[in-house]
Amino acid sequence: MKTFISRNDNNKDRNTHQLATSRFKRWQDQLSQPIQQSIDFFSDPRNLSKQEVGSVSRWVVAGVSQENIEQFQKIATRTGIKNDGTKLNTEGFGIDGLELTSLRPGSASAFHQLKQHANKLGLEFWQEVKQEITTMGEIDPLTITEGTFDLNLGDEATATDVNGDGIPDPMFHLLASDAANASYGVNAVGGWSEASGEGVRVGIVDSPHDLLHTDLNGNLPVNFDLDGDGILEVDADGNGIPDILDNDHSAGSIASHGTAVSGIALARHNNGSAVGVAPESTYVPHHLVFGGSMPDSGYYNYTDVVNNSWGWDGTSGVLQTRTPLFLASWETATQNSIQVVAAGNERDPGNTGTQGWDNTNNDGWTRRDNIIVGATMRNGEVEQYSTPGASLFVSAPVNGSNFRFINSFGVNSNQQRTTTSDVTDDPANNFDDVGYANGTVTTRMNGTSAAAPMVTGSIAMMLEANPSLTVRDVQHILTETSIKNGLFDSNGDGQLDAVNPNAGGDAAVPGSAGSIELRTTFQAGVNTTFGIADGHNTGWFQNGAGHWVSDSFGFGIVDAGAAANAASTWTNVSDELKATTNTILSNPYTIPEGNLGGLNSLSDAGSWNVNDTLKVEWVELTLDLNLPEQDEVMLAVQSPSGTRSVLMAPGGNDATGFNGERTLITNQFWGENSDGEWSIEVLDTNNDGDSATISNAYLDIYGTCDKESPLKVTPFSKLQSNGFSLQSLAKKFLADGGANNGSYKLLSVNPYGDKDSFGTFTQGVASGLKIDQGTIFTTGKAEDAIGPNSAPNTTTNWNNPGISLLGANSKDLSGMEIRFIPKQNMVLDWKAQFGSEEFDEWSPSIFDDKAAIFFGRVRRRNARLEHLRPSNLLEGPSGTGFSVNGFSKNQSMFKEHIQMNEPCGPLTWEYDGTSRNAWNSKKAFLQKGKVYTIAPMIADAQDHIYDSGVIFGPNKTIIRPIDKFIRPIQVKPIGIDTKPEGIDRITGDIDFKQLGTSETKRFAWAKLDPAKLSDGQIDSIRWDDVDLKRSSGKRAFDYKRADWNAIINSDGFGDQAAKSLRTDLLPDHSLSDESLEKLMGMGVNMNAGKMDLLTM
Repeated sequence: MKTFISRNDNNKDRNTHQLATSRFKRWQDQLSQPIQQSIDFFSDPRNLSKQEVGSVSRWVVAGVSQENIEQFQKIATRTGIKNDGTKLNTEGFGIDGLELTSLRPGSASAFHQLKQHANKLGLEFWQEVKQEITTMGEIDPLTITEGTFDLNLGDEATATDVNGDGIPDPMFHLLASDAANASYGVNAVGGWSEASGEGVRVGIVDSPHDLLHTDLNGNLPVNFDLDGDGILEVDADGNGIPDILDNDHSAGSIASHGTAVSGIALARHNNGSAVGVAPESTYVPHHLVFGGSMPDSGYYNYTDVVNNSWGWDGTSGVLQTRTPLFLASWETATQNSIQVVAAGNERDPGNTGTQGWDNTNNDGWTRRDNIIVGATMRNGEVEQYSTPGASLFVSAPVNGSNFRFINSFGVNSNQQRTTTSDVTDDPANNFDDVGYANGTVTTRMNGTSAAAPMVTGSIAMMLEANPSLTVRDVQHILTETSIKNGLFDSNGDGQLDAVNPNAGGDAAVPGSAGSIELRTTFQAGVNTTFGIADGHNTGWFQNGAGHWVSDSFGFGIVDAGAAANAASTWTNVSDELKATTNTILSNPYTIPEGNLGGLNSLSDAGSWNVNDTLKVEWVELTLDLNLPEQDEVMLAVQSPSGTRSVLMAPGGNDATGFNGERTLITNQFWGENSDGEWSIEVLDTNNDGDSATISNAYLDIYGTCDKESPLKVTPFSKLQSNGFSLQSLAKKFLADGGANNGSYKLLSVNPYGDKDSFGTFTQGVASGLKIDQGTIFTTGKAEDAIGPNSAPNTTTNWNNPGISLLGANSKDLSGMEIRFIPKQNMVLDWKAQFGSEEFDEWSPSIFDDKAAIFFGRVRRRNARLEHLRPSNLLEGPSGTGFSVNGFSKNQSMFKEHIQMNEPCGPLTWEYDGTSRNAWNSKKAFLQKGKVYTIAPMIADAQDHIYDSGVIFGPNKTIIRPIDKFIRPIQVKPIGIDTKPEGIDRITGDIDFKQLGTSETKRFAWAKLDPAKLSDGQIDSIRWDDVDLKRSSGKRAFDYKRADWNAIINSDGFGDQAAKSLRTDLLPDHSLSDESLEKLMGMGVNMNAGKMDLLTM
């Protein structure tokens, strides 16, 4: 995903315009924000609880200097701390050359001492704590006997009443939602006619799995390479499981959770036990919980969507910090496949020692790129354990009986929850139960662990319908298609506006009120959990873009059928843009104490003014927290539309503090406009006199730009495929400089760089540029110049060299050198405009990307451009270079001459900074009959990253469109030698593609003027069929007027043409080095004297 950092003058401090000599002041600056925060946390022993101190598994030192790490290890050895020999994986840290060393932990004083040495050596040093991973449900499963199920869920037949409540028990969650009667399902059956997950690789990272289960075994992959070693996996031991998956299998009770979760997502529709949401998807299991480990990048590269129904043991209701090694693994996961994550069962952790009102923002590891899933009952009410939060995305129903969780035990312990696969045992034997239930099915699976795989299966259906979907596409579709459970249209105007009185309630208490509510205040009007009061109102509210959203449900219950249908015709969303505000609250703000009340009961701590006009998807708040008791604080962000999103909420009874930087995320502003005033609001809800503060707060706002750039860029690779030759591009450039096509003789064109790095452009003025049409040269891909600006670091590393004329350390040169002879005296000049991703972080710096138009006389035809000592026709302000530093030599020059390019701004091309005006080049004075070179070009400086571009156009006030340069070709039967008498010189257009071999050989070439052949015609002639040996007669070819460089380098000039070529008839100084080399390679013999005579 692309991101952009806003450059508003009021949004960040300008650099001091001192020359920057490296990309990063510290290598640590390249780490992701979550990993940086985690390292900061675990490198300070004061942040560790007593339990965590006792769970330290290793110390880790990290750096990019092997010499410094070796020096550190020597110091550690003298301190008595030794390397434990563990090889640590650097994947996910995102830094080339990073080295990690694992050390055996020692005393607190030893850690403190080594930490000081690490700081001096530019290294990071932290303690890795063993954090136990656990499942997110089943919660207290009870045994129930297997029943018989009606697998055709769309017919009128009924299923067996398994639990004896008088209601048939199909897998209700697969059915469509009936909102009027408050019966909700994920509507998998509504999409199976279109998609069922076929061809989609679904990863289930969980406990071990019963891979021999009849529901699952048939979905295992075949003919696959999971570890990326190029060798297909096999089942060498013949146990029915590919050998690489053997360690993921278990027939014991520890496989219960992984088997149940897998069955919900993808159990095969095979007249067996259960049926999954995506029953034809490919099953890629992995053992993590109960002694396993995180998958590697090979697993995530192979899978398309991965289910994660697991979380962490420990105190809930407080901010958690995950270790750097785990977060690096999670970065790898998130970057390579779609990650679906169970929200957690900690709304009220009644099964733990501490009850706390938890929040999805507390977990410390999920990202905006993840899809976090909550759990509901069939009637739309939130499950009493389902963790709420502003990052929750969607929900799924896991409780078919509608008995609230707390009332589903004892006499109600036979009530259905979710039906799915269970570890295989004999249903006729009640004494061999190894799973949740007797037999191969359980009807009591629940928890957000059961909700997540319903969404995972739904996404698999979406990906079958449209394999090109990204995680952001999936999120957009889910926001548009999910069902707003419990809401209805009360007045018939077509708009949801009230809670459905039929929704919610507890079947254990007939007639009981539901807990679904609208959020018109921050105070909870209902109690959604048990044991403790709700921390705040988590009900439905409508944001400024019209989206209904809830802390309990996200955007609602997923509708797999509607989502798959929408996916089938979905157009990928545009690049993700990112606007970053300035940092406020440099002085800590003390959070006022008071009572939680209405939506205005929080205190305004500070605000930001955002000028960027993004259509918002996610907002991230990063700030420093100094909280004596986290569970007392309410924190919300308010958007310009007036929407408030709660990022921290009070609740529970844990008096844990937190001191450090934290990032909190929300999707509840989805679709709103970003421009306007944003604010942060806080309240300490316990009047106990402690002093909680926040400071150094800023927002990262992610979204898209509805504006499409009118800029049209066509790289040369595409121009060439349409018959537009390099000579045509050169003629275009010269024409823009003022040279008419007939006013010069083109000798040669030498390209520099990749064919995708340069080309033509149009619609420049409509895009906010000062030149409307012309040629473009970039150090990356020319098409990447098309905006709106979507990345601060657009980069293509061609790994190509530069040219000394643009600096000894120039890289990725793009341009062309044109050599020609004027047929008359002429003056040429151009307009030029410069843009670069180097602005403004690396301006001025050693990364001084430069553009130029080099001009000079050619006195030795075979001399290289660098040896001609050409002059540069381009100058920046006050005679500086036309370069990054040339426009930013000092602060005043930068402000005067560089326009910073905001996302969705008036300038819709990619580069972060652009010269405010088009600059006139110096004039090139050319004399008739002399040989000249003109070379427009651009290059990176020092390294291959952060692209720059330059556009050239006519130095005239008029605006005219680009000519095609290839005249329309018409078939004319003129010139074929069918008459004994000759005809006048041919001047009409001829389509040589229509001439056969015999017609080409009989063509009256003497009647044709070669100088009038277009580039397209030259390329279409089969020169092997032309008798180039003839020097007289109707079929003789006019050597003197032909463009031999174009002919020799055309597609139709082969070995036969080279063999018949009369080198003695070629005009002096008519061949470029490239043409000569091609002829020599085709076997044409010439002595050194002849070569010198022919060379330009």
